[in-house]
Amino acid sequence: MKNKSALHKTAFQKVPVYVVFLCVFLLSASSVVLAGLLKVNTGAEYRRYIVSLKPGHLAEENIIAKTNVDVIDEEVTAENRKAAGEAVLPVFSYSMESTVRMINGYDSVRQAYIAGDYDAVEAALGHELRERLENLTNRTILSSVYEILLYICRTGYFEASEVAQAFADGYSAITVTNNFFDDGQGEAEVDLDSGVITTLTVTSYIIDLLNTYAGNMEMRDVYLIRDILLVFLEPNVHYDDLLFAERVQKAMDAVEPTVIHFNRGDMILERDTVVTEHQIHILSLLGNQTALSIEESISDFVFLFAIILLLMIIFVSNTNGDRKRLCIYCYSMTVLIMLSMLATYFNVTYSLFRYNVVFIEPFLPVLFVPVFMTMATGQKITGIVSSLIISTATLFLPDTSILTFFYSVACGSAGVFLVRFFNRRLDSFFQWVTNILAICAIDAFFIFREGGFEFILISFMGSAVNVTVAILLILILLPFYEKIFKLPTKFRLNELAFSENPLLKRLEQAAPGTYSHSKNVADLARNAAVAIGADEMIAYVGGLYHDIGKTEHPEYFVENQAGENRHDDLNPNMSASIIKNHVRAGAQRGREAGLPSEIVDIIANHHGNDVISYFYYEAKKDLENNEMGHNSEVRSEDFRYQAQIPSSRECAIVMICDGIEAAARTINAPTPAKFAKLINQIILSKIERGQLNDSKLTLEDIDTISKSILKTLSAQYHSRIEYPDENKDKEKEKEKKE
Repeated sequence: MKNKSALHKTAFQKVPVYVVFLCVFLLSASSVVLAGLLKVNTGAEYRRYIVSLKPGHLAEENIIAKTNVDVIDEEVTAENRKAAGEAVLPVFSYSMESTVRMINGYDSVRQAYIAGDYDAVEAALGHELRERLENLTNRTILSSVYEILLYICRTGYFEASEVAQAFADGYSAITVTNNFFDDGQGEAEVDLDSGVITTLTVTSYIIDLLNTYAGNMEMRDVYLIRDILLVFLEPNVHYDDLLFAERVQKAMDAVEPTVIHFNRGDMILERDTVVTEHQIHILSLLGNQTALSIEESISDFVFLFAIILLLMIIFVSNTNGDRKRLCIYCYSMTVLIMLSMLATYFNVTYSLFRYNVVFIEPFLPVLFVPVFMTMATGQKITGIVSSLIISTATLFLPDTSILTFFYSVACGSAGVFLVRFFNRRLDSFFQWVTNILAICAIDAFFIFREGGFEFILISFMGSAVNVTVAILLILILLPFYEKIFKLPTKFRLNELAFSENPLLKRLEQAAPGTYSHSKNVADLARNAAVAIGADEMIAYVGGLYHDIGKTEHPEYFVENQAGENRHDDLNPNMSASIIKNHVRAGAQRGREAGLPSEIVDIIANHHGNDVISYFYYEAKKDLENNEMGHNSEVRSEDFRYQAQIPSSRECAIVMICDGIEAAARTINAPTPAKFAKLINQIILSKIERGQLNDSKLTLEDIDTISKSILKTLSAQYHSRIEYPDENKDKEKEKEKKE
């Protein structure tokens, strides 16, 4: 047994790791391949139009956007980026090194001249300029030279060839940056037409500046200042090709791509209208945009792998079944989803594209797999997970949107939850009707969201066809599936329980007492399973078939005997062998008849590995009386069932009900109190001998089971029960009469 705090096994404990990863890989790869093929096919559709269209001619058909897509107009984007790059002005940068060299050079000459060091002056200016300086009458002129030099350095002294190149490249202005004289941004836009100081125009600039600075200066002094300045002047602003290229690239990168957005159903080209070059260009963009991209495919695969892996772990962790059965479920779901993807490809490719259907969701096969897996496993979690996996895959189809995901989940969930109302195949008609109504309601809601009511009729028709095909496929495939893998589906269990099964017919004919006992056990087990939330049909069918092995030698079982006991003529060892054999024989017959493994497990293990106590104690008694010949001891192993203890709640329930029902037949004048005592004794004995250790039953479950069995037994024997309160009343009445 286990208590409620026991942890569930993880997915990788229940199913081998390689099975989960193989299924996830196949599903992810199939989804990416499907999306890629549909993208290629969609692009081919657009390119097919381009071949047949010619500018200036009339269009022969309406062409609409088949997907919600944003296409990038590379040509327009390139032109915009080129224009942005051309708008960047050439960049010229100040040279601090050249500027400092000019100022320091002149300052050293001025200091030498003031100090009378004419040799140093001559070394810097030459002999001629030295003599002209010596004849200078106005020595303050040197300050004028310094002021003009600073002005030129601050304004910028350009190389004439670089400025000419800017003019030749078509620029009328330039950007001057890194101006360390500027207290602001250190960058300014300079108009070339207004003139800049270059190596060709510097003389005229100097003369104009001197006339402005000292208009009464003699010309010989003006030329002296000019000549001195020319000695020290060198260009301190140069063309910065690296910075210019960087700014051009930055400007081009800042231009957003020109995106043309299309909603699915948007008219690209209307029939009987003149075809333009622009429309052909748009179709070309759409054809190229939907081409298969390896990078996108890899990223889609990684995303899908992560999401589907998470869903598969949830699926395996929350689905009941042994390891083999869970592997079958995983592989089955994987194969069916891959087949659904193949159906999606043909649906979209050969049907929907041809008729320009805008709302294609009703034509996607999103219902079959969730409903099939729910019916095959009897567990809604399998259907929900299947629906989520299919819905996630639809996100990457070129003709879908995020609404498609929610549409797929809504339809799959509706189909899964409607399964709960149906247990027989004939009820599939009602399931077909209710599914159509439910999915058409979902269609109406989503069409209302997209505002495409002109497509509502064809959407309803698509949904009706989708549901019809799904139900028909389930009805056709499910019987083969449950037969091949021996699955305990609701349909299969109902057939085993309520149809004229050959095994039950033979049991009824060969061992009517056992048949009656089995029916009572089945009723007890079903009610107990309902009480604790176990699978009532597995418990019921297991109870019906648990003793089918007794058909081989029914006369050796007490419920089939009418006075004579065959065991009176056998030693206890032989009797125990015959009793044990009914378990092995029953399991063998169950396998041969193709019963689900859960039912075979109940047949094989409903006695666990318990000891056949009656014959065991008979053997010990014979040994004590020296009636066992040369045998010196009695081993309990010789009287023990060669089976496993129950590993499921349903098997444990049948074990308990089997023992209680058989013992209840021996009670004279049964009352609820006697039944309660009997139930507690048998359950406690099972617990003490460890028969319920692996059954997954909690103590609370066992208490609930005992109450359910007591209630059912009391109902079965109500006609023979003399309740304690009634006895007391009769005794009181008798005393009064006396």
